[in-house]
Amino acid sequence: MTMFCEVAREALSARLDGERAPVPSARVDEHLGECSACRAWFTQVASQAGDLRRLAESRPVVPPVGRLGIRRAPRRQHSPMTWRRWALLCVGIAQIALGTVQGFGLDVGLTHQHPTGAGTHLLNESTSWSIALGVHGGRGHGRAPPPAWPVF
Repeated sequence: MTMFCEVAREALSARLDGERAPVPSARVDEHLGECSACRAWFTQVASQAGDLRRLAESRPVVPPVGRLGIRRAPRRQHSPMTWRRWALLCVGIAQIALGTVQGFGLDVGLTHQHPTGAGTHLLNESTSWSIALGVHGGRGHGRAPPPAWPVF
């Protein structure tokens, strides 16, 4: 009675892994003697398993990580509000106010209606930029440095 190659390969794989084979070893060895494809497969898989085993054994042992010695960052000293920071804050507030007024659709005389409707598009762009610049400029007086506060 012949054995299917899939069954033999499953049994050989279990043998390499040190597991219990689903069929008797004598039948698997008999199949290996008869089937050159399974013999080549087993040779290749056994070689790969040996390579993996040697690779795992050659890996250097890394000691467990202890305390990393990470300390809390020192508190940042804030400089007093200079006239430049006050000016930047005022410009930021003005930009946000302008963007808010434009966002509600109130006419502040920045655009005129053109037959192609480009004025509405420019108003939307201007509103977005006004709010973005206002938010970014208004944060110039804040606690975090500008790179930590992205503009949308």
